[in-house]
Amino acid sequence: MINLLSSTRVPRCRAAAIATAGAVTFLGALPFAQPAHAASGFQRAAYYVGADGGLDVFGSNSDGVWSRVPTALTPAKSAPAGAPVAAVRGPSGRLLAYYVGGNGAVYESCGAVAGSYAAVTGSGFAPAGSPVSAALIGREVVLTVESAGGFSSATDDDAPMCGTGLHWWGPGPHPKWWTVGGDFATVGYTDGEVGVFQAGNDGAVHALWGTAAGAWQEATLTGTGVASPGEGLAATVNSAAGAGIRGAGVRSAAASPNAASPTPGATSIFYAGLDGYVHTEHPAANGQSDAAVALPGDPQPQPWKSHIAALAAADGTTQVTDISSTGALLVAGTVNGQWQAPKQVSRTGFGIPGSSVGVAGLGGGDIDVIYCGTPPGHIHIGPNGPVYTQPALGSVVAGTVTAVAQ
Repeated sequence: MINLLSSTRVPRCRAAAIATAGAVTFLGALPFAQPAHAASGFQRAAYYVGADGGLDVFGSNSDGVWSRVPTALTPAKSAPAGAPVAAVRGPSGRLLAYYVGGNGAVYESCGAVAGSYAAVTGSGFAPAGSPVSAALIGREVVLTVESAGGFSSATDDDAPMCGTGLHWWGPGPHPKWWTVGGDFATVGYTDGEVGVFQAGNDGAVHALWGTAAGAWQEATLTGTGVASPGEGLAATVNSAAGAGIRGAGVRSAAASPNAASPTPGATSIFYAGLDGYVHTEHPAANGQSDAAVALPGDPQPQPWKSHIAALAAADGTTQVTDISSTGALLVAGTVNGQWQAPKQVSRTGFGIPGSSVGVAGLGGGDIDVIYCGTPPGHIHIGPNGPVYTQPALGSVVAGTVTAVAQ
């Protein structure tokens, strides 16, 4: 049964992938509950910067019902309208969101509570509205911000006072292939390293692995000309008990022979190729890569620069979602480690082709997708099929980038 709730407006926007720079960021909850009216009680939450330049959030509480009215977290004109946002649930259980304000300073919003935000850099640190990405590594959050033709990273220890827990790693890398203003994805590993992935200006997918000591290792993961520079992509570390992909100082793909199936402990990168298919590849030993493989049975071509969202779920499955060239929302997942053909879970023309989406949930039977389409909203995909919620988001400009986290 589909429950379509009406919205008071029809804003135009473009979403992005989970755990990417400029992404729809989904946050999932630790097992605690708060009153339904309390923004800090959100189990899963979506952030965006509205047309007024203020950071807003909407989400679901312990009953799984999504809010229909957003909570304003910062004053208007805090950031460029539609600016990228990154979000993650910190080790303390608080929801944390990050963005680059109109003055070029990096800001942190804490607890999904109105007024709880602070600058964590001085002004001019990065161009206003620069892409940002966040990943959880053990008891810390790693924040990555584009700046000066490359990026800078910091560790956030989720200090009780908002804005006081960040420790910058020092000058970050500025590779010649970096696409200024392009999306990038990050993942965290159990050894404290962070992986940063981007489709470079040469059309190849690249990787950089770094440590808090400022040491970076670079690798080119695909051939040139396979992806659109700076396009949306997604990255996951697939579920495994305590496992990352690190070992003896090298990275092991831990992938199946044809690289098509996600394997516990492996890093998976997802991107839309110029051939119109969603591809997955795995960084392999010594930072090299196995051959990228198209996911099976794409029913519709993907537009260039298409944004992808991916979830390594607690049930061991991997879920990937995007909006095809016909504007249909597609979801592909794994069963027993093997990819299944993508399912179309909306009508054709439902969203803006290639617009970014965010995905969160526990697995194949519990997925929340945030999309920014025509109009934006939320879909829960469960045993009873898709259920739609259309929040009254107010004024949202074209090109709005949102972030979803859980």
